[in-house]
Amino acid sequence: MILVARTKRLQKVVQGYPFDFLPAFNNNLLQQFTAISSPAAALIPQALKLTSAIIKKARQKNTAIMSMRDLIDGDVEVDEEEQDEEFDEETEDDSSEEEDDDDEEAARAIREGFIVDEDEEDDDDARSRRRRREKKRRREQREEEGLDDEDLDLIGEANPEWERKTTQQPKFKRLKRGHRDDNEQDRERGLDQIFSDDEEQDAPLDYDRSFARPDHRVDEFADFIEEDELEDDERDRLAEEREVARPREKGYVGGGAETSGLDKDALDDMEAIFGNGEDYDWALALEDEAEAAEAGDQNLELKDVFEPSQLAEKLLTDEDNVIRYSDEPERFQLDRKPYKHLQITDEQFREEARWITSLIWPKKTFSSEMQAPFTKAISKVLEFFVVDEVEVPYVFQHRKDYLIHARKNKTRSDPNNPDAPDYEVSADKLLNQDDLWRILELDLKFRALIEKRNVLEKTYDNLKLAAGVNDATFEKMIPDAQTMEELQDIQDYLYFQYSSEIKSLQDANGESRAYQLVRAYGITADEVAQNVLMEGRKKYTEDPSLSPIDLADTLTSPEDFTTGENVLNAARAMFAEELFMSPKMRQHFRKHHYMAGLVSCARTDKGLKKIDEQHPFYELKYLKNQTFGDIASKPEMFLKMLKAEEEGLLEVKVSLQNEREFKRQLYAECRSDNFSEVADAWNDERQKVLDLAFSKLERTITKGVKESMRTECQDSILKICREEYSRKLDQAPYKPRGMVLGTIPRVLALSNGNGDPTRDACRNIPSEGNEFEDESGEERSEPLDIIIVNDEVARLYKDSPRAAVDHPAFAPLVRYCVGLAKYLQNPMKEYAALGKDIISLSFHPCQQLLPEDKLRRQLETAMVDMVNLLWCQYQRSAVLKSINANGGVVNTRDELVGDPDNNKLPVVGPRVWNNCASFLYIEYESANPASDYLDNTRVHPEDYELGRKMAADALELDEEDVKAEVDEGGAGAIVRKLIKDDEQEKVNDLILEEYADQLERNYNQRKRATLETIRAELLQPYEELRRNFGMLSDDEIFTMLTGETHDSLCEGMIVSVNIRVAKDDFIIAKLDSGIEGRVEKDDGSDNPGASLNHYHYASLKMRPYRKRIDREPGNWDSLQEQKDREELREKDKATGRVQRVVKHLSSGHSMPPKPKSISDHKHLVTLSFVLLPKEMINLAVTWKVADGVYQHLDVLELQKENEFSVGRQLRIGNKYNYSDLDELIVDHVKAMSKKVEEMMLHEKFQKGQQS
Repeated sequence: MILVARTKRLQKVVQGYPFDFLPAFNNNLLQQFTAISSPAAALIPQALKLTSAIIKKARQKNTAIMSMRDLIDGDVEVDEEEQDEEFDEETEDDSSEEEDDDDEEAARAIREGFIVDEDEEDDDDARSRRRRREKKRRREQREEEGLDDEDLDLIGEANPEWERKTTQQPKFKRLKRGHRDDNEQDRERGLDQIFSDDEEQDAPLDYDRSFARPDHRVDEFADFIEEDELEDDERDRLAEEREVARPREKGYVGGGAETSGLDKDALDDMEAIFGNGEDYDWALALEDEAEAAEAGDQNLELKDVFEPSQLAEKLLTDEDNVIRYSDEPERFQLDRKPYKHLQITDEQFREEARWITSLIWPKKTFSSEMQAPFTKAISKVLEFFVVDEVEVPYVFQHRKDYLIHARKNKTRSDPNNPDAPDYEVSADKLLNQDDLWRILELDLKFRALIEKRNVLEKTYDNLKLAAGVNDATFEKMIPDAQTMEELQDIQDYLYFQYSSEIKSLQDANGESRAYQLVRAYGITADEVAQNVLMEGRKKYTEDPSLSPIDLADTLTSPEDFTTGENVLNAARAMFAEELFMSPKMRQHFRKHHYMAGLVSCARTDKGLKKIDEQHPFYELKYLKNQTFGDIASKPEMFLKMLKAEEEGLLEVKVSLQNEREFKRQLYAECRSDNFSEVADAWNDERQKVLDLAFSKLERTITKGVKESMRTECQDSILKICREEYSRKLDQAPYKPRGMVLGTIPRVLALSNGNGDPTRDACRNIPSEGNEFEDESGEERSEPLDIIIVNDEVARLYKDSPRAAVDHPAFAPLVRYCVGLAKYLQNPMKEYAALGKDIISLSFHPCQQLLPEDKLRRQLETAMVDMVNLLWCQYQRSAVLKSINANGGVVNTRDELVGDPDNNKLPVVGPRVWNNCASFLYIEYESANPASDYLDNTRVHPEDYELGRKMAADALELDEEDVKAEVDEGGAGAIVRKLIKDDEQEKVNDLILEEYADQLERNYNQRKRATLETIRAELLQPYEELRRNFGMLSDDEIFTMLTGETHDSLCEGMIVSVNIRVAKDDFIIAKLDSGIEGRVEKDDGSDNPGASLNHYHYASLKMRPYRKRIDREPGNWDSLQEQKDREELREKDKATGRVQRVVKHLSSGHSMPPKPKSISDHKHLVTLSFVLLPKEMINLAVTWKVADGVYQHLDVLELQKENEFSVGRQLRIGNKYNYSDLDELIVDHVKAMSKKVEEMMLHEKFQKGQQS
């Protein structure tokens, strides 16, 4: 672009020279540009061609040539930026119609060689912004784009009459800013002054020069001076003034007769010859647009304005848009995204049904004859999920008949009742909602299984094509693999058996020396596994004629193995690796570990000190010999084991019950039956190999077993959490007396505090219900119901952002009461409003051991089930109207997929509509003829015809009557007539069994349960199906108000209390939880005559409460427990104190620290709390004063609850008292440290030691 700009400027200068000057100018110009080593040099001939075309045009017109002075004064002074602005204002092309072919050729040269032609919008505002950016860029490039000394010398050589003016001293002049109405003429300048240094001094700023002339135009080379950057507001103001001051006449060029010295006729002739200076403005404009396009004038998007987290919260990311526009359930899109390109074949689909049946069937209690219909039901459910792409709520509500196995049992004929049916129907529910969610989850696991299996099969096929591999073990085991562990075993086997590392051990002619010894063992790894699995005929072991060591001596070599022992060690390692990699051997080990595995815990050195009798993991510290059945009954116990193992407190070991017998069987299947010294030597060698492989297999298998057991235990607890959450959700609003179930009552909530369970009680008093009508219709009046409700949601609500938005002026206590009232009105709605905070509620004591994502997903499925049971009653017509993409109203469910006849766009796609249509509630309006009564029910639109048929049969209408009603009132006229006439009870007279048999026989549709649903909805649409509001039990109320549970407070437990009142005959005490108790004289002392207030309670010693744990013989390592107690007792004697833990963030060592062990960075970087052997009532606090200087503070503990706790009063030097360690650190240690720092910062303080 520098070359192009320079060529344009030289072109303008050349326009003012005599034509005799042109050849010399072209030659010099060509010589100058030849030295440019750039691809832009190829554009030089086009520039010269353009210059020649302009001069040729002037000669053909036989016009007089203006003087160089007049041309420069009249044309060259026009700045190219000003020309751009004038070009933008004009809407028509001012070029002459007399342009010849040379002009077109010149224009084409500009297009092809200089300008990148791209489309750009012509909006005035956008162009104005681009011009401002271009002006700034041009100002930065003016210095190198201007004519330098070499250019000026070139012009001088071409015109001998011109001499370059050299100025010894610059002329300093100051130009006054011109006014818009100022008509003062600027002085004329000639060629000898256009490159003068005076210009640089005369015009330091662009806007000073622009207003120095009456026409307010800027000189061509005035921008060579580097200017200071202006502020945006200042630059816009100056541009506006310049725009206002500029003349508005079309075609205005030059300075007119006054500035050029020519009359009007001469100027007209000059314009006719050379044009008005705007002939090539279109090229400059295209250049501006192209460069602006490169800079990019992008349209703003949401992601350019908002943070990604904000977009994700509002579901406005690109992924959300893809989900929104795809006609597929969102849950399926997210879950199946990793397997999007996986295609399930028909055979794999049938295999999946069998695979899922094998996992779910063992947990059912059906008889064996039910297995076939059970498998068929699972296969049908999979078809709904995979083929029809419908979700769990749809299947459970509208495909119930496929989840039930109905049987017709023939009845005995009864002479007394000839109208009795010949058979009776019995039905068994095969699958419930939990099973449907489980099938959906297993479908994803099977897809992962198929994907991994496809990869292995492809790898094996490539091996067959490339190396001719034919492995019978792989081909047999790959179709039978049922778990990811088995597929991983096959993958390890494949990569081990045919890896380049193993192949490198074998030469082209046969086998390496060590591998020859492996073959001499007489049996392969797969044959050993086949024997232990009892597959096929037994493989017998053959012994070589030489002993192992003798045979190994014959295989030595100076390069690889120098001794026979080295050969034996290498052969053992290779054979053990083959046994370890054998998928059949791993299958055998895994099977026995699942069937006869035992789980035991072994404490670590860290656990020995940290797990005391008060620790929650103490019940696991010496636990051993737990079978998998025991773990299945207590899944939280195994999760606690793994948690303790992660913290380094315990080591969880999985072993076999009959490990010795298991090894003996392995040895027997590998031994030979020969009797000789050589045979015995080979059998010993095989046993060593098996021992080596056994240890490796045990480590790998036990690790996999532990992970599998972790998953199973998590699933068990997740199921419990889901059931508990479902129980909480399955509550209708509280029903006062005389009100219909499901009606939302008005509630008055009372509380005496902020929802603190240790202090506050909460009451909910429904304000309605005191006056009601009984069954006889008489009005009755009774006292209001006073209810204590669960406040777990209210405690979260009072401090939530939702409460702040709903009630910004309410105090937290008032919001707490609002939360109580809302919970009583609709519990499910309040639980749903918690969103992600739902996991903060307690559903199981050990739910913190579960992964959050799994817990959240299980709770979400419970919410989905309950919301769809209620059929989205909250989605009333007002909400549906707001989601209509056309801005109109939604009168029917069918309009959600669009109505082309009424020009309504679809809101959802057909597949999504099929899933959600029946769960959207549209209120029936009898006055609206377009309203359909069935849209007000749980009936799916696909079953509307069945409902209309049942209504017609109930009304006993024939086909002609039905046709007449439909022609007059539309498709829903029959049901509307049934409701209008209030004859819904007639549907009870219909015999639905025969109708269901007819549908199944003629249309292969099982609709028996669907017909029952239609009848119930015609009688009472949207009947409340949730249970009554659940009242809290006494234990639940006690836990809610006190925070105490059976584990923290129970009968017979020894607890610490605060004595509030002590009298002779009674004591009033208070627990830490706030519970107050009264101890009578008979219960307070074993001595009946003793006075209770005479005891010195502060000196009483209490032993910590130890929870009783029932242990079966053989499941607790009492011997190891006794050894550990002796070990700790010996350590306490050695240190002279009892083991004690100080629970504080700043606590350091339990032994007196050495000064060098404390950090030397700051005064308070490290604090060390040391227990002193003074009857366990003293602490020593050590803090750093300066480098190498420490202070030890002796702290006396007073008012100790027990010997292991920190005193409630801490005293230093019998002078300073503190209530806890935090106060001691802040008010004493940090205060002293601050004084030390102030002293060290004093100007007279000197560091170091004085000699």
